[in-house]
Amino acid sequence: MTTTAAPAPATRKARASVWPGRPLAGTGMLLRLALRRERITLPVTVVVLVATFFVTISSVSTAYGTQADRDDAAATLGTNAAFRVLLGPLRHTQSVASMSQWRIGLFMLVVVGILAAMTVVRHTRKEEEAERLELVRAAPVGALAPLAAGAVVATILSIVTAAGMAGALASVAEAPGDGAGVLAVGVQYLATGLAGAGLGAVGAQVATLSRTANTIAVLVLVAGYALRGVGDVRDGLGWLRWLSPVGWAEEMDPFGANSYAPALLSLALAVACLGVAARLAVGRDVGAGIVQPRPGPADAPHLDSPLALTRRLQGVSLASWAYAAGAYCFLLGLILSSADDLVGGNADAAKLIEQLGGTGRLQDVMTALVLGWVGIAAAAWTVTYATQLRAEEASGRTEVQLATGVTRARYLGVAVLVSVVGAVVILTAAGVLMGLGHALTGGAWGTAFADAVGGAAAQVPAALVVGGIVVACYAWWPRFVAVGWGVITAILLLELLGDALDLPQWVVDLSPFTHTPRVPLEHAEPLPLVVLTLVAAAFYALAYARFVGALGLRRRDVPAV
Repeated sequence: MTTTAAPAPATRKARASVWPGRPLAGTGMLLRLALRRERITLPVTVVVLVATFFVTISSVSTAYGTQADRDDAAATLGTNAAFRVLLGPLRHTQSVASMSQWRIGLFMLVVVGILAAMTVVRHTRKEEEAERLELVRAAPVGALAPLAAGAVVATILSIVTAAGMAGALASVAEAPGDGAGVLAVGVQYLATGLAGAGLGAVGAQVATLSRTANTIAVLVLVAGYALRGVGDVRDGLGWLRWLSPVGWAEEMDPFGANSYAPALLSLALAVACLGVAARLAVGRDVGAGIVQPRPGPADAPHLDSPLALTRRLQGVSLASWAYAAGAYCFLLGLILSSADDLVGGNADAAKLIEQLGGTGRLQDVMTALVLGWVGIAAAAWTVTYATQLRAEEASGRTEVQLATGVTRARYLGVAVLVSVVGAVVILTAAGVLMGLGHALTGGAWGTAFADAVGGAAAQVPAALVVGGIVVACYAWWPRFVAVGWGVITAILLLELLGDALDLPQWVVDLSPFTHTPRVPLEHAEPLPLVVLTLVAAAFYALAYARFVGALGLRRRDVPAV
């Protein structure tokens, strides 16, 4: 009788070193699923980005339509350190196209990179976090199929956005050589989007939470934007621009050198990051990350209430939003005292700013205008928070809380409190830091803080109306919480295009921010603020009635089917 020796079991190291035979199996199927899920998000994102670019082009055409106006801007705006940090150096003024790219180009590049990173994370780490990817991988789906599908969707987003931005600039290209500059701008957006997708892919492998993965990519891109700004204003530090995709995009110098070599660095970064992400993806367990979260203590007496737990979960997110809004407003506050000098003798520019923000001193107009945008950002945070509420319920963690001594009334009361406090904190940070920046550069301390904080406070009721809407959606139909992003998009479009499209007044009035007093340009009439506060309170009360069960309404199931 002969016996055959059984093969020795493979060691852990040997198994880890074996690349899977069909790592991309099922990619086409996952890509079709991803595109179906993005059928609304992706087009709306591109439309909003391109529409914002078109609005900027229209404003630049009005304010700097002549060569003399653009030369004046170069002598005023282009020499201001704050503007160089925010927008980069103003080197090319030969056309409205080149001026428009300077006015918003770097900021939009960062946005496109972040959106591309979030797209990859959404189709990889977020699916793992929700435990859906484990079910998908149980089918004949390769280890790299989700990553490949997410990367392709992010690439499509980058390509379409780049084409839209280039097309917008091509509509006002007039100077010799503008065609080459428009092409370079398109490559800028494409390269930065691909680099952002690569960063998101790595973050999705490193972190165990989608929020952490997004934060990694955002921090890299924002840090690059900040380093680039330092390199633009400090002699001898220009090398800082070569440390990030944002700096590489600036080094392309559209409408000037039109150099494509820096774009190759972004492409190389994207390829390297995707390669690293692919290697990490096949060497780890589904649901795990390269950096595991630190285990907490066996008991956590400091997390013995829904409010304490929510503060632990949402504190970092809220702090980052408040920091971003406050930092931007602080930089604006630094240039408020010199607002008239920045506009110089350009009557069209002054008129444009007044059309956007109202009639009055330019520093007051700029204060009211920027704080209005921060108010919309605070409203967007309430949508983000409601989305997290929905995610907590879908994962089953809300049901676990309600199975303890936590009542429904207490749980929703904390949700309402955090929604309100979050919007207030973001706007307070913006107002206080704007006032501080203004006061440090020559503004009267009392007036600077009163104008900035008062303008920020006036935005709170409108932001809470949006917060009330999304919390009510969560309480009634949790799956429709994403409608909040539609509300934010509609508000943005009304603010950007309401006057340009000559929309009926009743349509413009649908935005709660239309009824917000533009402090410090005008006196804050109490009636609109009271009405907006009552509307917000009504939405929050409606949420309470459905979630808790009041006013004759039957409380809904948790989790909702």
